[in-house]
Amino acid sequence: MYTVKKNGKHGYYIYSQKVDSDEGDISDPEEKLERIIRIVEERNDNGEALLLGSDSFALIYRFIMRFYKRYGGTAALLLFTLSMEEDGDNLKLLDISEQFCALLQKTLRMSDIMMRNGSNSFFVLLTERTRAEADGAINRILDIWDKTEHFEGARISHTFKYINPSGYTETEING
Repeated sequence: MYTVKKNGKHGYYIYSQKVDSDEGDISDPEEKLERIIRIVEERNDNGEALLLGSDSFALIYRFIMRFYKRYGGTAALLLFTLSMEEDGDNLKLLDISEQFCALLQKTLRMSDIMMRNGSNSFFVLLTERTRAEADGAINRILDIWDKTEHFEGARISHTFKYINPSGYTETEING
């Protein structure tokens, strides 16, 4: 299977019992390391924020918080929640949520991670940001939201928590 994957989406392989030389036990540690790196590294780097499922997000979130606790660092935690101004238009809200998800991915840095929390809210971790940079990211997202016609009839609220190296947190609720 790895032979196919490493050759991209147009790769193919005819199954055989014999193990290819590059698939078998590699005795050279440097080759083994390179093979592992090829398997785990990102192939399609599109420069967008990383959208993860809740399990993957939780693992990375815990790791980053451990890292910051040990070495210092700053982070901003955001929860964006979408709702309709008039109740009852759930299909439109779902469509707007999909578009907002794409907006977040394109607007945030590739070092930021996000997960969908239900159908209409998004939890975002902005890594290595000053408070001013985090505020700037939020304002950029909200400005795009305000200028996008597709989002008419919907409203957005966000909750923000900033964590600095001393562990101090500030919480802010808007909308």
